[in-house]
Formats: sequence, C-alpha cells, structure tokens
Amino acid sequence: AYELKEEICGMAISKSLFCYTILFLWTCTMLCELRTAQRILSTVYHLPSCTLASEMLAFQDHIAFEGRCCIVGLTRWARSLLYLLVVLPKFVISCFLLHIGSRWLISGSFSDMILNSLALGFVIEIDDLLFATMVPITQQTQVINTKFFFEEKKVAHLREVDERHLKAYKRTGFYMGFALVYLLVYMRYVQSVLPPDLAEVRQLCSEYLSEHTEPICNQTGYLGDYGGCYPYGSGDVIGESL
Repeated sequence: AYELKEEICGMAISKSLFCYTILFLWTCTMLCELRTAQRILSTVYHLPSCTLASEMLAFQDHIAFEGRCCIVGLTRWARSLLYLLVVLPKFVISCFLLHIGSRWLISGSFSDMILNSLALGFVIEIDDLLFATMVPITQQTQVINTKFFFEEKKVAHLREVDERHLKAYKRTGFYMGFALVYLLVYMRYVQSVLPPDLAEVRQLCSEYLSEHTEPICNQTGYLGDYGGCYPYGSGDVIGESL
C-alpha cells in the first residue's frame, strides 16, 4: 500500500460534500466583509462635499467634541483618505483572505479543516481585538457614537418601500449566486492542491475511510456478545468486569 495513503485520503477535499460546505461558509464570511466595504464605499460616495473640516461634523447633544456625533459632509482630502486607507485595503484584504483561506482549508485533514476554520475566524477578528484592547474606552465610546448621516429621499408611497426592500433582496441574491459560482470555479479550475478530477481518488479513499472509521463495536447497552468489541482478552473476563 502507498505509505502516504492515509494523508491523501485524510485530505478534506476527498470528501466533497464536507469540503464544499466548509468552503461555502468561509466564502459567505468573506462576502460579509466585502459587503461591509461596499456599504462604506456607498456611504462615503453619497455624503455631500464641504470646504472646511469643521463643517464635516454635527453634534446632536449640543456639546462640542463630545456626545453623539454625525458626519454630515466630507472634504476632498477626507473622502480621498477614506477611499485609500479604509475602503481599498478592506477590499484587498478580504479578497486575499478569501483566496488564501480557501486554499488553506482544503489542504488538510477533516480535523485540520475545522481547526483552520477557527484560526481564520480569529484572523478576521484581529482588528476588533486590537480596537478593544489598544483604544481607551472613552475613544471607543466616541467612535461608537459617531455615525454617517445623509438625507434620503422622502417616501411618498408604501410601494417605494417595497421596491427598496426588493432591491436589497436582489443584491443579497447576487452575492449568494457569486458565492456559489466562485466555489464551483475555484474547486474546478483554480485550486492547485489536488488535481481537478478526484473521482478515482474518492473511489479509493471511500473504501479506506469506511474501513478505518467504522466502529469496532456497534452494540449499545450491556446485552450482546462483546467478543468482537474487545479482541484482546477472554470473553469471561470481559463479562466479569461488566
């Protein structure tokens, strides 16, 4: 037998359903990050322009530089810096993690795939961890109380609300369709961990996995013949110990 057969058959990709499910969940996780970046981009784009930095902020509690704050406008430099330092890095990092994470997930065994998923979940939460650890609580409160604010069109009829909700569902459907297409294309044409045609590998591994994962004893309770469950030792000794 091939000495590395256990490692090859232990690759998560040899179990297609399990692998596709984990990769789909990872893709949805990164799409959530991409949608967040897209919302920030849309918000920054639609905010009105202003000339002075003092015109960008409005304090709802009538206390300067404290309380609830609304960003009502952006200067040209502020808008450019948000695009360059917030939106663009978030898009790039999310796409990079989507690709590298997908490659990493399918390059290990079943248990490794679960552990790698937890590790990737930790990676995407590093920014929140640093924010909660390094930023003083007063600044955290100020950031939480700071919101983007811009005027929306007045709703004249309930039909307009339904149309807005329908557009939101269409965007969600587009993202879910993109996740499925990405998953199929990546597994078939992009990933380079194993060859695309895994029919023979799966056929050979199915026998190996069923042989090595089937329980020695399928009986439950205290009744039945335990001779096959405990191949070492006599049946009388096992019966007395029970």
